[in-house]
Parts: sequence; structure tokens; C-alpha cells
Amino acid sequence: DHDSFPVPDNSSLQPACMNAVRRRLQRKSLLPELFMDPLKPLPLADAAVPKPAVHIVYLIMASRPYAHETISRNVRALQRPGAANDLGCNDSNLFLIHVDAKMAADKARSVLDAVGARPDVYFLKRSRAVMWAGWSMMLVLMDVMASLLERS
Repeated sequence: DHDSFPVPDNSSLQPACMNAVRRRLQRKSLLPELFMDPLKPLPLADAAVPKPAVHIVYLIMASRPYAHETISRNVRALQRPGAANDLGCNDSNLFLIHVDAKMAADKARSVLDAVGARPDVYFLKRSRAVMWAGWSMMLVLMDVMASLLERS
């Protein structure tokens, strides 16, 4: 009980408590499955010796129709000048881009066209439908963190 005294064996609470514990131990996780991305190839990071090659990993979530404009500007502003042309450099940043599953195909293609050819940009293979300030934003972040940990 709450006073750290054991529940007597003849108590009516004993079977109810044991059943509650048994049900909880049998219950599977209610959390959604994480989308593990292999994060390969990462030309900028894979070419560097010694590892690690990347100072900062940015996660950018693209969900707006004008995302291709803002993401392109953000990547240029956040990267060290000349880093995209300096494969093997240990002074670079990496940009992981998640394109919202709700984004129209032509808009998603615009994002890819705007920054997809850069060696410091990687588009996540699987996307989620993200609700702004919702749990789905955290799921994308956890997907990326799990993928980075799996790769390291």
C-alpha cells in the first residue's frame, strides 16, 4: 500500500493488484513505430577522415507550399562558405530534410530541385503527416535521432 506495508494475502485488493500488474506487463507499447532511415549516402560526411565529419546536423521539416524558397535560403545561410565543394572537410554541417506526407508532389519536387544536388543535404526516405506543434513533430525528430544513432 502507500505506507510501504505489504498488502495482506487475504485482502480483496491482492487479486486486483496482481491482475493490474499482469495486464500492464503484457501490454505492448502504445508509441508508433520509428522510421529508421539508413542515411546513406551522405557524401559530405562519408568522405571525411578522421570521423566525425559534421559539426551540426540540422533537421528541416518542409510542409509549406513555399518551402523550396525558405529551405534553400536556410541551407545557404547555415553552411560554412565553400563547404559543399569541400568533400572530406571536417568543418561542415549536414541538413536532413523531412518532406511532410501531406505536401503535394509538385511542391515536394520543388524542394528537391532547390537543394537536392548538394552533398550536405539528405532527404529522409519516409515521411509522416505532421501536425504543427503536435506529437507528429516529435515523432519526426525521434525518427532522425534514432537514425543518427543507428548510423554512428
